[in-house]
Amino acid sequence: MIIGVDGSLTSTGLCILSRDGQFLGADQIASDPKAPTHVRCRGIARAITEHLQKHDVSLWWAFMEEPGGSLQGDAGDLRTLFWFIVEELANYQRAVVSIYGISAKGLTKFVTGNGNSKAGDKAYAISKDWMDLLPEEFHATDRTKPKGLMRWADLWDALALCKVGRQYLQLEEGTTTQQEALQKIKRIV
Repeated sequence: MIIGVDGSLTSTGLCILSRDGQFLGADQIASDPKAPTHVRCRGIARAITEHLQKHDVSLWWAFMEEPGGSLQGDAGDLRTLFWFIVEELANYQRAVVSIYGISAKGLTKFVTGNGNSKAGDKAYAISKDWMDLLPEEFHATDRTKPKGLMRWADLWDALALCKVGRQYLQLEEGTTTQQEALQKIKRIV
């Protein structure tokens, strides 16, 4: 199985696909903004493995967006969250997990063809190209207002990370630009 994780203390996106690309589960995991950072990070990481426990699978590939650059203030906590999730997945007792990271720019280039696109451009490209993989409850519709297209952006990024994983594992082909973005993937565990 392939999981995509778009880590955020506000709303971590999670998507789970089978090896053949079928949807198995998705979530946007929120945390209490008043709780200490380590409590929020641990809670998000555990919520991810709770989703994995719903599936009886012994081999997983996880693809995560890596926090990059010089993150300031609360954004620096994304590195802490990233490593909490890596640790939780690496110690997951029910499966062998391989974990890979890709930069935010690499993911954006994979999705839009341009590493400098805006979040809305990325969300639009995902909704246009891969919405058929998700149940209707995760589609952008009139019900998703006021956030509209961005309502499920973290979950959609996690879906894009699953697509990264499928191409990285050579389970499907992609464009030349997507293949270039895959060159930036790093194995973490």
